[in-house]
Amino acid sequence: MGDNIAWETEIEAAFARANSEEKDVFVCWYQDGCPLTTLMDANTYPKETVTAVLNNNVIPLKMAVTQGWEQPDAVPFQVQMITTLLIMDKDKRVYQRMVGYMPPEELTAWILLGIGKAQFYTARFEQAISTLDKLIAESPPDLPWVTEGMYLRGVALFRHHGETGPLTATLKQIRTAYGDLHWGTKRASGFKVFAE
Repeated sequence: MGDNIAWETEIEAAFARANSEEKDVFVCWYQDGCPLTTLMDANTYPKETVTAVLNNNVIPLKMAVTQGWEQPDAVPFQVQMITTLLIMDKDKRVYQRMVGYMPPEELTAWILLGIGKAQFYTARFEQAISTLDKLIAESPPDLPWVTEGMYLRGVALFRHHGETGPLTATLKQIRTAYGDLHWGTKRASGFKVFAE
């Protein structure tokens, strides 16, 4: 289960702690005996990088699905598969969702992007920029979450400072890293209007 992780196991306790500590929440819906749950517990959660990001950056909540898909506490979270992973803010709004197994290097990056999204969409721009900087610096560059993090970081800088320079810099950064045909470059290509 990731014994070095300070898992909460009750929804209300996790969100009370999130409010108290001003943190977002990582939710893992699992089922005992599920092969994906077993794999995450054995390979992903014990890794130091995963343990660190879960203990230091979010409130980790692990919830068992024991009564099937219509389990009352799982329904509001739209749990349709085990494992379901969520990044939520302290007000229980979902900013990131994934189903299935995730290896440690991908999970760490995915969590950081989810935190960055929660911070961005709740106008915590300085925190979002810091989180996304960490994502970009510490994650394998071939992960799609890194490109999305670059894009969102540029928008967060724009929103925080009110200047368009970060948008054109983001387009250049993504184009340099991934080339013109990459989805991230295409998505950021609209930022070129700010250079004109």
